[in-house]
Amino acid sequence: MPQIITKYLFSKLLASPSLRHCMERLHAISGMDVLLLDDLGSVRLTVPRHPSVAFVQLLRRYPETEIRFREMRQAGLAGKATVGLGLHEMVYTIITEGETSGYMVLSGYRNGSFDDKDLTATRTLWRRLARAGLSVRWASWHSAWSALPALTSTQKIAWSETVALSMRQVLQRMEGVVPDVEVPAWPIPVQETCRRIREAYDTPLRLYEIAAGFGVCPEHLSRTFHQATGMRFSEYLAETRIAAACEALATSPTPISQIAYQCGFSTLSRFNRCFRQHRGTTPRSWRKRAQRQSQTIL
Repeated sequence: MPQIITKYLFSKLLASPSLRHCMERLHAISGMDVLLLDDLGSVRLTVPRHPSVAFVQLLRRYPETEIRFREMRQAGLAGKATVGLGLHEMVYTIITEGETSGYMVLSGYRNGSFDDKDLTATRTLWRRLARAGLSVRWASWHSAWSALPALTSTQKIAWSETVALSMRQVLQRMEGVVPDVEVPAWPIPVQETCRRIREAYDTPLRLYEIAAGFGVCPEHLSRTFHQATGMRFSEYLAETRIAAACEALATSPTPISQIAYQCGFSTLSRFNRCFRQHRGTTPRSWRKRAQRQSQTIL
């Protein structure tokens, strides 16, 4: 249950004007690109729209460095040592309902200490790539790297606190999203409706039939359900089905069409449309990203 609500809250966060304003402000005062990632590490929103940091542009221009850049980000999200590029990203984990729903990332910076290991790392990388045929002169590479914001340990701590404070303010401004009451305090009909959805999401479920079982009108149950959970019955049902589909996509080789039917969708086209609405991508692309992230973390 919390995971479903977490996904819903992230979708609301993604559409929040306060979030975009926060990201624009962080970009303006930091000089770094600001990215919002979902729980799989997929980029969902960026400010500015395209990379503005010269060294990031350089790394993403070539397949060899693009791969290393992607590996660095995945390692950072997993809390592991990052690949030696001479560049770092600041990652803030967004927690909603006790679950990781996404990440705010500031990209990128270099260490500002006098004994700068980043310079050694980026020069070593450049030499290795140059020997493999990379057509970028050291002067151009070094110029782009030198333009990165150089943060000391104190500055990194200050920026981490700034991002955390900004995100807390954004989440507090999301009126009407977080449920007014905790799950244990939800009315019995709401709890039973949620239980029914979790147990029978793969079958046709209709609100009026469930309401009839409680002896109440559908309008009353719909209103009570929305007030308690912050979600419409149809939204909760769709998110439950999509969450089950995501689990199957990430952990099994079952064909997508079969997963769609197993999760309660009557047609593949309806499944694809619903999946894109809830996850912002296609089931096939989501499966590839989930498998790639699993391989990277392992």
